[in-house]
Amino acid sequence: MVQKALIVGINKYPSSPLQGCVNDAMDMEAMLKQHFGFSDIQMLLDGQATTANMKSGLTWLVTGAQPGDVLFFHYSGHGSQIRDTSDPDVEVDGLDEIICPVDLDWNTKLITDDYMKWVFDQVPAGVNLTVFLDCCNSGTALDQAESYQPLGVGEARDVAVQKGSRYLPPPAHLMPLLENRAPKPRMVQSRHVDNTGMLITGCQSHQTSADAYIGGRYNGAATYSLVSSCKVADYNINYKTLIEKMNDFMARSGYSQRPELDGSSALYGDLFLKGILLEGATPYVVASPPPPPPTTQNNTTALAQDESSKQNKVLFIIAGVIAVGIAFLALS
Repeated sequence: MVQKALIVGINKYPSSPLQGCVNDAMDMEAMLKQHFGFSDIQMLLDGQATTANMKSGLTWLVTGAQPGDVLFFHYSGHGSQIRDTSDPDVEVDGLDEIICPVDLDWNTKLITDDYMKWVFDQVPAGVNLTVFLDCCNSGTALDQAESYQPLGVGEARDVAVQKGSRYLPPPAHLMPLLENRAPKPRMVQSRHVDNTGMLITGCQSHQTSADAYIGGRYNGAATYSLVSSCKVADYNINYKTLIEKMNDFMARSGYSQRPELDGSSALYGDLFLKGILLEGATPYVVASPPPPPPTTQNNTTALAQDESSKQNKVLFIIAGVIAVGIAFLALS
């Protein structure tokens, strides 16, 4: 079995820098190595994450894949949307989701959902393929047939006023194309990726993903929730439960984003990355609470009993001395 991962984290965008994406990438790399047995990992951080390098990395990830292999692609950075111009693969909302390389130019230097789907369609059935996109507009990014949204359709946020989001608005000259789009019914759509691929998203297609400050450091809220959910489950959790736990975290923590699971429902019960615990690795165990300390009343009772026992011993010794003295006098 081959285990390969491509991990991308971009903070240093020229115009709209982020703060938690490189932490996301480092956290994900550590989890894969320590708890899932990965050693063949390619990392692209900040300036390394150009369009050409990301496309080369995706090609490397899927090349030579065989049934039984485990492949993982993680992206933390900006996400956005552009007008769908493909034919016949037409988006219902008239928009293509994109992930944003560090050298994004909104023309040729970008990576669309259609491109990612074309790459992952090459993966044969029987491969455990997982894609995790912690960015805005990430829902439905592989155009798969089924989606699981544990808490239903999430609230859309006004990205123009939301601070700390991973949304990169298109430049002004592209906005009329987005506003005047004409949604069309989907016509011809290959579904090969449905046989193997599970897509975990940071949010739904109309939402933003938070670049958040959690526990004293910056992280993507989605990446933090995924890693912590795996940790609590001792890295042995299926896809359906994982996405439910991620949504629970978002709701409890006050985030509007709702992570989504895309892919065949027949795969929902499979274990995330077919997780294994390496020999020597320390699993996360919820510690049992320590026993309560003795109460004051119990301590007092114990001391009183001990003091009483000492007094009884002294009286017994005194009685013995007196008895010996009497016997001695009688003999005299």
